[in-house]
Amino acid sequence: MNKDKNRNFSQDKKYSLYDKLTGKSELEAIREKKFEPYSFESNNFQLFTLIISLISFVILSIFLLIQDDRIITHLESLRTDGLETSPPSRFFVDDLLAFADREEIKCENESEILLLRSDCPLIVDIHSNYAKVKNNSFVITGLLIFSSLVSIFIFCSFIHRGTRNLPTLKFDNQSLTPDQSVFWLLIPIVNFWRSFQVFRQLYLGSKPKHSNNLLLEIFTSSIVYYILILLWVLILVIFTIFNRRTIDFFWSRQNDILYNLIDYYNILFLSDIVLIVIGTLTIINISVINTFQNLRHKEVGIIVVDPKKRLKK
Repeated sequence: MNKDKNRNFSQDKKYSLYDKLTGKSELEAIREKKFEPYSFESNNFQLFTLIISLISFVILSIFLLIQDDRIITHLESLRTDGLETSPPSRFFVDDLLAFADREEIKCENESEILLLRSDCPLIVDIHSNYAKVKNNSFVITGLLIFSSLVSIFIFCSFIHRGTRNLPTLKFDNQSLTPDQSVFWLLIPIVNFWRSFQVFRQLYLGSKPKHSNNLLLEIFTSSIVYYILILLWVLILVIFTIFNRRTIDFFWSRQNDILYNLIDYYNILFLSDIVLIVIGTLTIINISVINTFQNLRHKEVGIIVVDPKKRLKK
């Protein structure tokens, strides 16, 4: 009788109002479900949403590439016109006057700028034309950041489920768990090597034994998928070094000189290409892995995996 009371008391405590409000009960349920037996889980929906997200990411990267090219062209035209310093992108009087002083253009005070006297109209025109070209970059960059965050979230979900599926596909040499695979992919520098391990494990564990068409035979070749993995890792390394954040940190500090500003945007242009390539390679890799897993699942049939038994091993 006392045991029943204690059990009921513990259950009431476990699912108390406080636990429900704080999410503790949900967390406990997730932990318990993690060790329940499971079989193959389709990744098709994650693949579909991830491809849509990555396509938008690639398209935005292309727009950003075009935008940076427009800025470079505009700055080159300013240099051809004889300017030597960077034009102001913001309509701040001090910035406009400083630019006029650097370029030795007659525009000496705020009233002349507001009343468009002396050579101040030239300064205002240079600013407005540059700002008009540049301002679109902020919108595209903001959308690109949002798209990349969504893509990373879905990508991690895809990798987690894909890795979790490996035991259901009769793959016994799994070195990284689903949680480890996602965790290591999110750690900069470390993910250079770990991403290679994650993708290699997914390819090796998902590869079907039989191929029924030429395209599948090509991708099941170890040379082909190792090239895909190495290219993805290589572009990840390049992206880590040449992303807009690192470029801003290392190259945007001495952009008062127009020549340096043009070099800065040329580097950004290259980083845009890197974004396009990494998005495209990711689409290829996840599509191949998902196709492999679906075909392999058809070969092996339904296999139920008990995580508790695997832990005991």
